Amino acid sequence: MRHKSWFMAIATVAMVSTAWADNWMPVLKNTPLQRFSQADINQLSEEGAAFLSSDATLLEWRNPESRAGGSFKLIASNTQEGRLCKTFRVTLYTPRDPAKSARLRACRQPAGEWRLVP
Repeated sequence: MRHKSWFMAIATVAMVSTAWADNWMPVLKNTPLQRFSQADINQLSEEGAAFLSSDATLLEWRNPESRAGGSFKLIASNTQEGRLCKTFRVTLYTPRDPAKSARLRACRQPAGEWRLVP
């Protein structure tokens, strides 16, 4: 997929500090995340963490001020090496960018945080 690297960064942003996203902006050229405000990135981070930590199968979000948003959709959930893992689709959009999606997989780590896995 042409935009796979930016989706990996997006999912990682959703699971770690939002300040980390600033380092990825050059890599994310021509993607919806490139036009996200700091408030959008914060909301993406919060919604991603909420989605992974819940039993939700779909979580949609939208920032009414910027009109940017997206969704997290569960595809599968299983246990791998005793850890909960989720395969999900991330979709992001802005008023200037059509929605773009990618399939990702994350597993809960022993300390409780989520990490992307191949």
